[in-house]
Amino acid sequence: MAEIPNLVIPRRAAELLVKDGGSPQLLSHWRDVAAYVLLAEPGAGKTQAFLAEKRATGGSYVTASDFISLRSTTYPNTPIFIDGLDEIRAGSYSHRAPLDEIRTRLDELGRPSFRIACREADWDQDIGN
Repeated sequence: MAEIPNLVIPRRAAELLVKDGGSPQLLSHWRDVAAYVLLAEPGAGKTQAFLAEKRATGGSYVTASDFISLRSTTYPNTPIFIDGLDEIRAGSYSHRAPLDEIRTRLDELGRPSFRIACREADWDQDIGN
């Protein structure tokens, strides 16, 4: 039986700070920005989008939990794709604490380029408002 290739559809996103959200652009459109937060519903493909961007840029992919916990890990001078912010909040004493810990870790690393993935509803509820 022939092996089925892994097909990854390039993801598009719109900037929320632009009136009407702007027109959706491929994630590659934002490769030169220092940071962004990728917001989407569960199952929308945030992880796969980050893995594809990691491969395209030579960046580093890490879960939010590992990024906070594994202090000994160093990262090359490429974007860090931090996935699953919403997933580590459930057991946290404060929904804001995990983001603050990520910010502290980024500061310790000299403020590298980064991207964070989070469920849109969790971001709106706990961070955005």
